[in-house]
Amino acid sequence: MKKYPSLLAFFLGITLVSFAIPPATKVISEGKVEYTVDASSMDPTMAAFMQGMSMVAYFNEDQLRVDMNMGMMGTTTSIGNAKTNESIILMNVMGNKLAVNKMPDTNAPEWTMQTTSETKTIAGYVCKKTILKSDEGTLVFYVTDQISTPKVKSELQLEKLNGYPLQIELSAGSESFFMVASKVTPGPVDKAKFNTSVPEGYEVITAEDMMKMVGGFMGQ
Repeated sequence: MKKYPSLLAFFLGITLVSFAIPPATKVISEGKVEYTVDASSMDPTMAAFMQGMSMVAYFNEDQLRVDMNMGMMGTTTSIGNAKTNESIILMNVMGNKLAVNKMPDTNAPEWTMQTTSETKTIAGYVCKKTILKSDEGTLVFYVTDQISTPKVKSELQLEKLNGYPLQIELSAGSESFFMVASKVTPGPVDKAKFNTSVPEGYEVITAEDMMKMVGGFMGQ
């Protein structure tokens, strides 16, 4: 299974995480961020499957939920509670309803990070460009310090960002894609959004088994 050109595998790399409480010094600590996803530069077959992709993140001071609509592939939801250290990933992919509620330790690749002075305004928020590079690819984040969410620790080293990313660009070899925030909505989030119980109809499996199944879905 390829580590980064697989779009689904990349998203799972984001959702297979642990959470840490962020410093309470930011402007917005509760709300919703809506993203659009552009996979047009991916392999044409993959891009067709991913047409209409989108992502929504819900957050408060110590909880984070990310809903991913992956077009014809299905949906994923990840929920984490920084205070209790509880987390869950739910996948509804190609008719399979799967849940993972015990995260593995992540073995992050070696990244070099460069924070630049370049800025861009996204969804009304000034963001600073940060670049991460490794042998596996390049990640470009546009990060705002006006939004505070629980820090996400993953193989992508999101926890090192000085703020919250409103745009994420990935390139690996000849393929690339990006996610960009289209709308930020500050305000209270329904507590039910952060329920980490396994819904009825979902099969509980290990994270390792989930990744093996993803590889099967992608033919890798």
